[in-house]
Amino acid sequence: MKGASDELSANLEEIIHCQSFCELLQGVESATKAIHTFGELAVYDTALRIGAKLDIWPEVVYFHAGTMKGYKELAGTMKDYKERMKTKVKQGWVPLDDLPEEVRVLKPHHVENFLCIFEGLFNNSGSSHSGGPCC
Repeated sequence: MKGASDELSANLEEIIHCQSFCELLQGVESATKAIHTFGELAVYDTALRIGAKLDIWPEVVYFHAGTMKGYKELAGTMKDYKERMKTKVKQGWVPLDDLPEEVRVLKPHHVENFLCIFEGLFNNSGSSHSGGPCC
């Protein structure tokens, strides 16, 4: 069975010609879909690293398990919480404009880390994530 690097190498031409991060993310996901141990976080992180090399960055904040939890906690502190959760979580990403002004100063890939690392602080629990890396 081929590993992720073999699959990505086999699809290198398609990947290096991506014009947007969304396209790159889909390319990495497509190339690695047969690898059951290569989940959504690995796909995102791989696309982010390849994108850094190609100077292609996310324009929105993408959700995975840790980021999703942080966004749900943060969105719970905002006024139109139910409407936000209904639409944004289903689409798998959120634009910076839908986040508090204080968070919008960060680039989307930094917001992803912020939401993941500090999700425990948004609900006034007083603690950050449970210890292990979630992002």
